[in-house]
Amino acid sequence: MNKNIHCPCQSIKCTDRNNLLQEFTAIREKCTALKEILVPDCVWADFQKNAEHLTDNTVGHKHKVLGAFQHGILSKITFPIHRYLMDDNIPKKLKNDYKKDLVERWTEQKTPLKRHQKSRGHDGKINELLCAAWLEHQGWEIDNLEALDGDYDIEATSPGNSSTAIEVKFIGLQNEKFKEHEKCCISHKAIAGTIPIYDGYNYFLFRTYEAASPLC
Repeated sequence: MNKNIHCPCQSIKCTDRNNLLQEFTAIREKCTALKEILVPDCVWADFQKNAEHLTDNTVGHKHKVLGAFQHGILSKITFPIHRYLMDDNIPKKLKNDYKKDLVERWTEQKTPLKRHQKSRGHDGKINELLCAAWLEHQGWEIDNLEALDGDYDIEATSPGNSSTAIEVKFIGLQNEKFKEHEKCCISHKAIAGTIPIYDGYNYFLFRTYEAASPLC
């Protein structure tokens, strides 16, 4: 596969935020990663409608690809789509649930909490591809992906020629923490902070215990 992606999405940036959707529409017509996988025709009408009221939503919800385009980092999302999920701008055969989750249908949920919950599937799939791109940048060779019906999220060969299976876990904001965030936004209170540092460790230890307990 050619690491150089020749698509306008890799270099174009938003020039007028007041016409964000109009500019995004123009780049979508030229980018097969957007038009065929991330924002296909079957959801395009709803995408445009939801974009109008989600852009200034209280809790900051908006389409991820639209926000990325607005901030000049759309290529970060579209690069691994082109790189791993397409051949000569034609989508490969993707695993059904993966293909479904890559489309941002989470924005169709009526409440902020429901949108938050549904967005995790999309975020998780995007992060798997971003991790694959990062590994390749570090000198690893990507052998297969769950997206392409692989057995693991990422199957790769290390720079030292070791075959490795990698599972990627996206740890987002828990529901209760999101509710607190939403309340602060509604009351216009200042909020700060990040996901607690130990959440990742706790999750890893829990899954290790869960896997090991049947052996005891």
